[in-house]
Amino acid sequence: MYPTFVEMCGLPKLHQKLEGTSLASTLAKPEAAMNRDVYLPYMAPGEYAVINKNWRYISYGKDGEELYDVKADPNEWDNIADKPEHAGVKAKLRNSAPKEFVKPAPKRNIGKDLIIEGETFRWRKGGEQAPAPRKTAQKKKGNKKNILFIVCDDLNTHVSPSGYDHIKTPALAQLESEGMTFNRAFCQYPVCGPSRASFLNGLYPTSSGVIDNKSDVRQARPGTVSMPQFLKKAAIGQVA
Repeated sequence: MYPTFVEMCGLPKLHQKLEGTSLASTLAKPEAAMNRDVYLPYMAPGEYAVINKNWRYISYGKDGEELYDVKADPNEWDNIADKPEHAGVKAKLRNSAPKEFVKPAPKRNIGKDLIIEGETFRWRKGGEQAPAPRKTAQKKKGNKKNILFIVCDDLNTHVSPSGYDHIKTPALAQLESEGMTFNRAFCQYPVCGPSRASFLNGLYPTSSGVIDNKSDVRQARPGTVSMPQFLKKAAIGQVA
């Protein structure tokens, strides 16, 4: 993105070579855009995605792979990675990924490893005691109210309350008409586990330590208070 900002916003050019390519010409003439493979790294070595105009290939290392024909299947509902006729496509897309991956850096998160000392901060050293979790302020008890929290995973916004009228979700449409719809909620992370953890504990994934689908916030950041826990402590009525 930065090379694009440099060209389109007139920013001073840096003396070092920037990674990536400016998208200014593509934004000016989208129909003239050239097809290219875009590599997206994931959290562990050997886990990545490669995307171009026609295909999206996802490697989970030893845990499997996915391949989607994005023109015929723009919603990516049909994983065709196991079909023999697409072996050549997968091999070509794999060539856009690194052959060797660097060793992952030690995992750190703000809640466990960041030591704040006055107006400065530093990372916790090996063997040093982790900072105590912050205490949550307790509110006075008042009238109890019931809360119903509905979560649909891997759904995107493809339901009628989000403007997709051709997709029939009558129960959600009725629920929307009787309540409030938040249409400015944004995904915290491009993985479902960290995103769920984020809206349940109110923390960025980099703060909670949950940055993949295998992490548990109770282990990554002990003492974290989730939204259901907070509501129960605040003497809310039924939480479902």
